[in-house]
Amino acid sequence: MQLTFKLTEADLRAGYWEHRNLHPIRKWLFLIFPFFMSSCSVVGIYNSVINSQEYAIAGWAPVLAIGLIWIFGYWVLPRKTARRIFLTNPSMSAVQQMKIDEDGVQITSINFHSQMGWKTFAAWHEGRDYFSLYFSKLQYVVIPKRVMSQDEISEMSAIFSKHIPTRR
Repeated sequence: MQLTFKLTEADLRAGYWEHRNLHPIRKWLFLIFPFFMSSCSVVGIYNSVINSQEYAIAGWAPVLAIGLIWIFGYWVLPRKTARRIFLTNPSMSAVQQMKIDEDGVQITSINFHSQMGWKTFAAWHEGRDYFSLYFSKLQYVVIPKRVMSQDEISEMSAIFSKHIPTRR
């Protein structure tokens, strides 16, 4: 199978989000924490209005600060990181040709040529919009599904399943 594609910043960001949410604990923690912070904020504001004391809101300042730090760390930082990686790495935005066969994966671009056997990869994961090939728990290659037909997606899943363990 041979693919030609150009990664976009959105591909890189989506790959990062999916990678970060692979573990159920992380996924649920990030879904429950905003609800908890919102509830605490509502209770704090309600308490300060009911008590009508100037210092009542000061007790909730740490909760609000933690909420702002969480928002920055969860929502803003990944977008900024993906953008920085994409803009500072010229090989990311170059057209890539990827050949996948029984011997492994071969990636060719203007900036590099890489040929990797199947034992190079520790795991693979199929996300909603892309595939990820993992070299380790933190290093991976994103392959966007937008450049493939349904038959190619099925074929790629079969090839990866045959040669690489699935990442859970």
